[in-house]
Amino acid sequence: RLPDFKDVSLFEEGLYAQELPVCIAALEGLRRIGSPEAARILISALDKAGEQDRPALLSALKTFSGKDALAEIAGKLAAPSPVVREAAVLTLTEQRARSYSKAMLPLTGDTEPKVARAAFSALAVMAGENELSDLISSALGATDKQFRKSVSETIFSAAQRLENRRKMASQLLSATKDTDVDRRIWALSMLPAAGGAAALEASTAFSASSDSNVRETAVRALAAWPDAGAL
Repeated sequence: RLPDFKDVSLFEEGLYAQELPVCIAALEGLRRIGSPEAARILISALDKAGEQDRPALLSALKTFSGKDALAEIAGKLAAPSPVVREAAVLTLTEQRARSYSKAMLPLTGDTEPKVARAAFSALAVMAGENELSDLISSALGATDKQFRKSVSETIFSAAQRLENRRKMASQLLSATKDTDVDRRIWALSMLPAAGGAAALEASTAFSASSDSNVRETAVRALAAWPDAGAL
């Protein structure tokens, strides 16, 4: 990398040159520099580029790993352009920039499906227990079944990485007592992701419920339990 190279404007001009070799050289130069200014130039080019040119630009951007460059990229999570928002999420995910996980939470409800999918995928590999707890709260407050499904998939995937899931378990156990049937059943279905003795005990108790929906959900939860405790 050449992080101290100052005149990145030359590379910016090269990106828009008519000659393909010049464009390729400019792209490689920006990738090597990897500075915040180089990131800004690539993001701007991404936003203006046609569909066929975006993969090469995104591929270069995803190699940026410097702290300042990643901060610049994270600043684009709230950009007006969905192309830019998605590129920012994908780059931060590629670099496993976990400190920006919380900033991705609002994007799970993005109006652009590609951005929302990228945000869920990012959280699946980077979110900690606090971010997952926030996701659970969002799902419990949502009425969109697809959103809840996406949250479920994300949490089940992410939970495997976590050693401490007590906060999630407590939150979900509390929700199994909710007066709203849909929220109660959804929380019950999520208990295997949290695991633990208390969640297992609750699932076992619900498997004897007189409510068939609750009972069937509990049985499925026990069948999906992550360890031998449910046998």
